[in-house]
Amino acid sequence: MGKGKVSLTGAIGGGVRLRPARESDAEFLFKLRNDPEVRRSAFNEKPLVWEEHLSWMANKLASHKTTIFIAEVEGQPAGQVRFDLEEEGAVVDITLAQHLRGRGLGTILLEQGVGHFITMMPGVSIVAYVKKENTPSLRCFKKAGFRDEGAVIIQGTSCHRMLFLSD
Repeated sequence: MGKGKVSLTGAIGGGVRLRPARESDAEFLFKLRNDPEVRRSAFNEKPLVWEEHLSWMANKLASHKTTIFIAEVEGQPAGQVRFDLEEEGAVVDITLAQHLRGRGLGTILLEQGVGHFITMMPGVSIVAYVKKENTPSLRCFKKAGFRDEGAVIIQGTSCHRMLFLSD
């Protein structure tokens, strides 16, 4: 994972930065991932347990198959975009802090995260699985250049398979 910061322009005065996740982000990610709205949009809706989260995070940060970027607004963590390499390509996940949702930041974060990931891993397909009822995320992925490949069932839940279309 690259150590530099990637600017996210066009959101909240352009004061947004993307950087690699680190161990010190554990508490922020725990709170972000446990937000009730985030849990509803996750395939496993159960609240997270701190000790399990720490183990999950340590495994993700150590894995060569995972890239996590943290979005910062005015130096404070504001969201995350994660890429997990699987057989079908990189599966992307995005989460924003509650107070920043609905401002277009998700699309900007996703576009920049995808752009940076593609420079690191050229030729890797990028897919997302979005629950059918998660209209804001569907809009975000479409605006960021993802195509709806149709309905699939993930962990017993009907969702959209979204595929990134590079130029």
